Amino acid sequence: MENAEYVDTIKGKLPLAEAAKMIAQDRSKREELFTESHVHKFKVQCYKRLICIGFGFCCIFASFFCLRGLQSSNSGDDPMLGLLTFACLTVLTWLGDLLSIQVIYYIRPKWCLVISSVPFILYAAANFYPSPFTLIPSALLTGVGIGMMWSSEGIYMINLAANYAMVSRKSLLEVIGKFNSVIFGMHMISGFIGNILGYAILSTGKDHSVGENFSVNNSLNENSTAVCGLDFYSSDQVARPLDEVDPGRKMILIAVVTGLAVIGCVNFIVFLRPLKTVKVTGNNNIIKIFSSFLRMFTKVEMWLLVPLMLFPGIGNSLMVADFTKVRRLRSL
Repeated sequence: MENAEYVDTIKGKLPLAEAAKMIAQDRSKREELFTESHVHKFKVQCYKRLICIGFGFCCIFASFFCLRGLQSSNSGDDPMLGLLTFACLTVLTWLGDLLSIQVIYYIRPKWCLVISSVPFILYAAANFYPSPFTLIPSALLTGVGIGMMWSSEGIYMINLAANYAMVSRKSLLEVIGKFNSVIFGMHMISGFIGNILGYAILSTGKDHSVGENFSVNNSLNENSTAVCGLDFYSSDQVARPLDEVDPGRKMILIAVVTGLAVIGCVNFIVFLRPLKTVKVTGNNNIIKIFSSFLRMFTKVEMWLLVPLMLFPGIGNSLMVADFTKVRRLRSL
């Protein structure tokens, strides 16, 4: 058994589990345990942890999304390596979900978040020397890391929301919805930050002659409105591979996104407080978990959800494997 997490009450420090049990038996005891100052202090602690997780996700996924948009062009000598990298990354995400149950059981959610963020650093650093021997192993580890990260985040967030709801008289579902909106909001913002970061660094000191040639070429084809996406294949004057970019700018970009992933990992280590809840024995047998996973597909409802899962996957594969590749950063 681990030491339970304690909270300051009128009666002194009291384990949260014990306080929750007392309140569940008699709600009037809430006033006996918590003053307004205690509740305010505990709320601030919860928000600090929530922002810490959101900030870590923002840094790590900003790094990941930035590289994702360039991976199909930064693939060394093999034009299919970028696509193969993402295939490996996506395939092993489910394995991370299954492994996370056992990992979280033994090392707790905080350190699972730390461990799952390390592959993102390796994946970013592998782009310094893109080859099958660097990108594919790092992509496999990152796929496992993504599954573990989302599982540990969910467990940490739900525990945090339960404690917050118990102290503040809020509905648990209401608190979970609020906390989820913060985490997913910062996760979605990371995509914007990552892409803007890539554009800002790679467009610095661009070759203006390319822009002039593009303007001339575009003026000669005023009737053609298709000037992006797949049609960049037909314009040799504006489409240039990432390998032809100034190596210094490309290295700066990869160094920056690697640094972002490191900041996210260090943020979890230094600023995220661990959840010291009582350990409860549960079903952490990976074989039984995998069997439960397979049994889901015996239900009709699950098969009806499969197309909804495939649709965003197909859309993402088009964007990261084909559309971003043919654009090839024309401003370089």
